[in-house]
Amino acid sequence: MEIHEIKAFVLLAEYLHFGRTAKLLNITQPALSKQINKLESFLGNTLFERDRKSTQLTAFGRQFLKEAQGFMAQYENLCILGQKISSGEQGLLRIGFSHYALEMIPLLIVKFRQDRPGIELVLKDLSTHEQLEALRNGQLDIGFVKLSTKTEFETLPLVREQLTLITPHHPDFNRLTHLEDCSEIPFVIISKERSPVLHNQILGLCANYGFYPRIVQEVAEVTSVLALVKAGLGVSILPPSFCPDTADINLYPQTDREARWSVFAAWKKDDKNPALAAFLALLKQEMKDRA
Repeated sequence: MEIHEIKAFVLLAEYLHFGRTAKLLNITQPALSKQINKLESFLGNTLFERDRKSTQLTAFGRQFLKEAQGFMAQYENLCILGQKISSGEQGLLRIGFSHYALEMIPLLIVKFRQDRPGIELVLKDLSTHEQLEALRNGQLDIGFVKLSTKTEFETLPLVREQLTLITPHHPDFNRLTHLEDCSEIPFVIISKERSPVLHNQILGLCANYGFYPRIVQEVAEVTSVLALVKAGLGVSILPPSFCPDTADINLYPQTDREARWSVFAAWKKDDKNPALAAFLALLKQEMKDRA
């Protein structure tokens, strides 16, 4: 039993005329008769009662017609859905992100939902390491990650800046403008569990000046880091884009090569997801507009 046979049966059941139905299907009348005979043979019963004057559905044919019409409706809906998925109108897009992209991601999501309301978005808050692993095993379509070397993924640079020393507006900290002055100063930093890349980069940057930071508090969220620095607990090191509110803090970008901070969008080179292509188009346009 094949799709074109069921389609021929449903259409013939509507018109009950072999000649007219064959013309609509753009086939010959003998070809139509052959399809119906083949379908009846497969089903093991007669669908139509035929004579020289008329064509009528049998009792079996009337029962089978209801199911066939439902099947054809589902088939047509499936074809339409497939076309919409292929064109990027519908589908599924899984996006990984971390605090690296908190400034950009919400804006992109709002615009993308407006442009492509039929695409379901799944957002996952993951570290760079977790995102890269999820991309490798097919659990993510795109990630926003911190990369320092070339990878096996396609990438698009989003942010290029320098890690910044953050100090509170407090007399005990006013003289501090560079990391080399902070060997004896208390630090508040993002935890290794939350952001191993940033955590390790901070430690490496301090090591360049011959000291290990005197960490008095590790926290999981950037907002907590900023709040504790503003309260005077210590200093910290963050990318400046993490600090939208600079009230009660000082920012001193570090010029070292090791202080470079770059964030990329990353995706698998062979990913053919149309929803991903649509999202990348929006992302590239957003980067162009910002430039």
